[in-house]
Amino acid sequence: MASKGSAQTDSTKNVTKKHLVERIAAETGLPRCTVQRVVQGVLDQLVHSIRDGKRVELRDFGVFEVKERAARTAQNPKTLEPVPVPPKLAVRFKAGRLMKEALAAQSKSATAKASGRQHRDSKQEQPLVEVPGREPVPAGAGRD
Repeated sequence: MASKGSAQTDSTKNVTKKHLVERIAAETGLPRCTVQRVVQGVLDQLVHSIRDGKRVELRDFGVFEVKERAARTAQNPKTLEPVPVPPKLAVRFKAGRLMKEALAAQSKSATAKASGRQHRDSKQEQPLVEVPGREPVPAGAGRD
């Protein structure tokens, strides 16, 4: 029976802490347990800093900060009654320069692929429509 390995890691859409640890350990040659402790330590320090209301800035990656959400009135979808929602704190992430550049490059690539695909499709011949007992004619061709 095959276990979850790196082949499955690349095909999934989500990246877990385990995936990050495995990738970093493979790239650095450090023992997996050491990488795991370091990654967990970084995450713990992020949580502690954010919990204390501090702004965490990771140059070129992004900024984590605490924002207060205002009180509001929501609606219970089942009963349609108004429900008061108290103010609460939420973590906000703002992407840094490298993150924005990576997303912009990905966006350009996706746009180019989509426009290229659309361009190729428009150049293709129309499919033929088969009518029993007649010659095939291009789709959309009118009768004369």
